[in-house]
This record gives sequence, C-alpha cells and structure tokens, in this order.
Amino acid sequence: MEHSKSHKPETDRLAYLLGIPRNMLTMHTVDNLTEFVLHDLCAQQGLNLNKAAYFIESPDFNHFKGVAGFSRPEAFPEQWSIWQHPQEFSRHMKGSEFNSKVRSIVKEGVKRTAQSEVDLTAELAQSLGIVRPRYCSWHTKHDNHAIFLYEANDTDAAIPHEHVSNGVCLLGFCPIF
Repeated sequence: MEHSKSHKPETDRLAYLLGIPRNMLTMHTVDNLTEFVLHDLCAQQGLNLNKAAYFIESPDFNHFKGVAGFSRPEAFPEQWSIWQHPQEFSRHMKGSEFNSKVRSIVKEGVKRTAQSEVDLTAELAQSLGIVRPRYCSWHTKHDNHAIFLYEANDTDAAIPHEHVSNGVCLLGFCPIF
C-alpha cells in the first residue's frame, strides 16, 4: 500500500509538534527544558502564538511562580534549531526581557486566597502586556497547578483554543527549577 504525501499546512504543523517529545527526550537533563518546549510550541510552525507565559502554583508551599515566557519579537532566529544549538538558545533566553519578566513573577499561592483564576490571569496579562489574553489551566504532577497565558496570532490560521490547551500540557513534563 502506498502512502500519499500531503504537504498541507495542518500536516506540517502536526509533524512539527509531534517532534517536540523526541527533542525533549534528547535534552532531558537541561535545566531550562521548559524554555525549549515553550519556544517550540509557540513557533510559527507550531501553535503560532505572539506571546505566552507559563506559571506553576504549588499549593503545598503556597507558592506561585513564573516559569518561562515567549514573545515573538524576542524569538530565537528561526533559521537556527534551538535543539541543535542549545547553548546559544539558553544564552538568548537569558537575555530575553519578556522571559525574565515572566520568571520574576513570584507571589503567594492563589489557591488559598479569594482571587479567582480569571482575575489573576487578567492581572498577569496586563502586567506582561498581553493583548486579548486567553488562558488554560490544568493539574500537573506533584499536585501542582499550571496556568498558560497567551496571546494568539491574529491570522486566518489561528489555532483553536482547545488545540492550544492540549498542546501546552507538554510543559507539565518539564522539570521546574
């Protein structure tokens, strides 16, 4: 049986996104694996997001923190593969103003406060300059809670929220340092 080769944008996007777990396995010892995964998820070939911020809350420690951030204007040059140039990518992310701003967010956990998740994400979006914010949240390992705040690319090829929500769960497999 012969398989036809399709070059539809959806097929290319699916192939790109399905390559992320393999890359995660090759770089599993890197401290900033979350930045690698976030950058690949947000890339034009991936979920095509303008900005994104990933947060974790640990109810056990009553702690909420920004883990990684992506902003398209500060993206790693697309002609280079982040997975083939990990040192350059890591240096690049240390110099990313948006990533640093996300990582600097540390506060008391919100699960024990009266603040709703909707209010929290609105506050975070405003402080990070995320226009037309959307978010998804899910439970992660160790009874932690994740929030992914993002700004979609305003094009005809925008990815449905459900697909974004499913895709970003890959971040839950990354270690948090």
